[in-house]
Amino acid sequence: MQTVIIINEDSEPLELYSLIGTTNEFYSSVFKQNILSSYGGNTSINIYYLPRTIGLIETIFTLKTSRGDFAYDVNKRIFSFFSK
Repeated sequence: MQTVIIINEDSEPLELYSLIGTTNEFYSSVFKQNILSSYGGNTSINIYYLPRTIGLIETIFTLKTSRGDFAYDVNKRIFSFFSK
């Protein structure tokens, strides 16, 4: 699990609409707050990783907001060890 903090550093409030990932190996919690106040309003989400394959897995989470879309890249590497 990785915690991501979203901070609004703008002078206007920021409304969070959704968070969409590109693979099913990663998923996220819901926003604790949907509207962030100006100059420092923040919230956090947790990103969870459930591997289904071995190797490097990457995804892009797209955060949809009242001011447009923002991308957050995530990657993990999973190894498998076999004993004889």
